[in-house]
Amino acid sequence: MSKKTTEKAHNDGSEFVRESTSPSDVAKDLLDQFVEFADKTVDEVSRVGQDVLKNEKAPKIAAGAAIGAVAGAVLPFMSLPLGLIAGAGYVAYRQAQKSE
Repeated sequence: MSKKTTEKAHNDGSEFVRESTSPSDVAKDLLDQFVEFADKTVDEVSRVGQDVLKNEKAPKIAAGAAIGAVAGAVLPFMSLPLGLIAGAGYVAYRQAQKSE
């Protein structure tokens, strides 16, 4: 992808290598890195999600997240994602206290 050119330096006997890349090569490299990152992320999220769904507390936490999301949509000082996270966090906290 990159072209290497060898040029003489100012000092005799010294050489350096200059690598030049075109913008399209850089874009292709970035796209390849993004696709690889996204693929690994999907695999990891699905693995973790399967472990979480096997837990007996998952339906209660999901219900808390849904209630929090509705509250986040209705209340003017909260957003939908914030309500979802807050609802799930509250139920998870309560479940953790019950198990202790």
